[in-house]
Amino acid sequence: SLRAVINPDISKIRNIGIMAHIDAGKTTTTERMLYYSGYTRALGGEAQTMTVWRQAEKHKTPCVCFLNKMDKPAASLSYSIDSIKTKLKANAVLLQSFTGLVDLITRRKMTWQGSSITYDGCTFETSTLQPTDDPDVLQAVSEVADLNDDFAKLLLGQYSENFDAVPAGELQEAVRRVTLARKGVPVLSGSSLKNKGVQPLLDAITAYLPAPSERNHPMICVKVVHDKQRGPLVFVRIYSGSMKAQSAAFVHTPEPCETLFFFLWMGAFYLTSFGLKRYHNIETHLGPLQVAYRETILQSATATDTLDRTLGDKRHVVTVELAVHALMKESSTSCDVTFEEEGNTRLPAVVKEAVENGVQSAYLQGPVLGFPVQGVKTVIQHVSLEPGTSAAMVSTCSEAGWGAGFGAGDGSGSDCRGRVSESCACRSRPATRYCMRHPKSTGKQGYSTVLRTLTSGNATFSLELSSYEPMNTQDQNILLNKMAGLA
Repeated sequence: SLRAVINPDISKIRNIGIMAHIDAGKTTTTERMLYYSGYTRALGGEAQTMTVWRQAEKHKTPCVCFLNKMDKPAASLSYSIDSIKTKLKANAVLLQSFTGLVDLITRRKMTWQGSSITYDGCTFETSTLQPTDDPDVLQAVSEVADLNDDFAKLLLGQYSENFDAVPAGELQEAVRRVTLARKGVPVLSGSSLKNKGVQPLLDAITAYLPAPSERNHPMICVKVVHDKQRGPLVFVRIYSGSMKAQSAAFVHTPEPCETLFFFLWMGAFYLTSFGLKRYHNIETHLGPLQVAYRETILQSATATDTLDRTLGDKRHVVTVELAVHALMKESSTSCDVTFEEEGNTRLPAVVKEAVENGVQSAYLQGPVLGFPVQGVKTVIQHVSLEPGTSAAMVSTCSEAGWGAGFGAGDGSGSDCRGRVSESCACRSRPATRYCMRHPKSTGKQGYSTVLRTLTSGNATFSLELSSYEPMNTQDQNILLNKMAGLA
């Protein structure tokens, strides 16, 4: 109803995703689910499981399996169940039999009589099972008992004389507990294109999957990006509740964090130019992949900077002398700040802190490419200041002096290198792993898409940062021209 759409009962809402290989019928099933749940008024004609399943495993997401296209002559229910067990490593709990369509929970048979093009599948006949139907109800009961101790105790106690006497409600609750604990996966079947079996699928989603209010966290952070102006930007997926602009949120993290800006995440497909144009009629322009470069120096250098500024009726004067050194390669990921004992023994703690803050601020944005600095050690040789000079002016002078020293030390950019681990599960042999070390990050654009295309979705890969290596002069000049808009 319209009221249910505008103000829905949260206990009846489920956040679900459909994962399947190419041409498995995801779109068709989605269209039928929207149609039978009342969100669309007409059926449309709009026509990789392993990868998405791994993500469900990673995020501990309860799942329900729907075996589509079971009306095809070569369709095999037993083969599909074996595939779930062997390929997805999941305990498949079959809740239906596809002779007509038999619900093994309620022990009722559903039959769709219509076969014409205009038949939409909304109406179907249900009848009590007959002895000749011979569904394997006991198999479903025993599988659930193997996965849930409470149901097993109930089965062996109160219903030990007759397993068929187990009420459908008890069996359904046991299946729900098994699903939420991710000990098993309910398996249903049907044919979305022929409008058969989708309504029982909707009932199973409501019966076995968690409502938004039942999730441990109403919101999950999926990505964090550091913005130079705004600071940390957190992309979140909201499972229940709502957020408004400028609202505050508590982020569960072991370290204290600052105020965060939140953005809604739409998913990789919808962030593509095609998805935004097709589904939201939004013209977009996507820039190139951003690479996390770093800056460092090739040789040591010294610098002196003096700041003499009058603000109102107060004069601020400070001079900072420092040396910038390149760290050894094995320590190239760090940046240090130290003070020479000679000349700084009487320096107040507040002044030392201001100097360190200025240098650390300079580390965040190098003068060559504007990227963070690494592999550098700064030694503060001498600091002198006039009385009344503020800490902010000391920090500003320290940052400017460090920039001069970095420039004198032949500042250079570094390209990040990664370690790629690939895994491909083939039908003819077990999972094979390959390792490719130190590929340039600038050469990995589209790598995931190409890899999945070549392996029909069977392969996946993970990329982790290994190290940074100096860029050659030609590559650095090309990057500088590109960032300046000259290329």
